[in-house]
Amino acid sequence: MDQFDPEGVFKRRYKMSPCSSFELLEAWSFVRIFGYQNYKQQFTVLDSHLEEIDKLDIDPSFAVEPQLATPSTDFKYYWILDIDNSIKRVDINSKSVDIECDALKGVKGKFTHMREYQSLLFMLNETSGIHVINKLGILMFVIPAEGINYFNFVGEDLYYLKGDVVHFFDILTKES
Repeated sequence: MDQFDPEGVFKRRYKMSPCSSFELLEAWSFVRIFGYQNYKQQFTVLDSHLEEIDKLDIDPSFAVEPQLATPSTDFKYYWILDIDNSIKRVDINSKSVDIECDALKGVKGKFTHMREYQSLLFMLNETSGIHVINKLGILMFVIPAEGINYFNFVGEDLYYLKGDVVHFFDILTKES
């Protein structure tokens, strides 16, 4: 993994072991970078200099076959998407599941990205778009954004690239 400054100048490199990769990589602030590795069922936490500062193993008793996982923005808990599209929120301190959600069990297609933002969980499905779940595990709405690979946030806007057009969606007003 290579890090560049805003002008595109190379700064440093994080070397991973051979044949390993992150399914999810989020650099939310200049302080922490989170990487999730499905085959290890583990989060790696890096600092802004790409130095490992922590690793967090996901307890296998929390999910049958986890597909994706993402930490909360305060890293007090993390979310797991299991093979049956059930979602679990795991409290890191108590090492227990505090929320279980079946809102996505009937959704067809593969979920490819997930992220918590402003106390909401955003789940990207390759065929149906972005499913938005509140902190109680209730499906709030779906953003029709089929065929995209990634989304991110700036202020109140979720944005994604579809074709060669950047789309913005205000998560509060639901205007795009």
